Amino acid sequence: MAALPHSPSPEAWRHGALLILPCPGRRRPFREDVGSLRLLRVSCLLGLAEPHELADADWLGTELAEAGIEWLQMPVPDFGTPPSETAWRAAAARIHARLDRNETVAVHCWGGLGRSGMVAARLLRERGRTPATALARVRRARPGAVETAEQEAWIAADSAP
Repeated sequence: MAALPHSPSPEAWRHGALLILPCPGRRRPFREDVGSLRLLRVSCLLGLAEPHELADADWLGTELAEAGIEWLQMPVPDFGTPPSETAWRAAAARIHARLDRNETVAVHCWGGLGRSGMVAARLLRERGRTPATALARVRRARPGAVETAEQEAWIAADSAP
């Protein structure tokens, strides 16, 4: 797992990874960020940003669709946790299925730290790591990731039906 670099090189990435990144279009034009996602062979982008954070979301959705990248959206309030376990289970099932097929999945919020780090750590935890190990792994890749005690608690929560 790694953060999306500013100038990704396809040779530097292997297929089948979990990426954490800031909102596409935040630092560069959407088209450039979507091009980077395509080079990295991202098959699915999970968006955690709220609608007010995505002023040009229609443009992003169009760019992702044209690139063949599925855009799952599960808005989470800044510094918060997912709105419901039902919403989380639905998104997580789709992401785990893609990871099981050795696909590359990216997770974004506005800054690529709190919400994205929380979800990445929870995915790692659900894939067999302890909460502490998952959180440490994410923070090594994205220093400052996971910003609240509530988010840390959610990583450790049991998501079994």
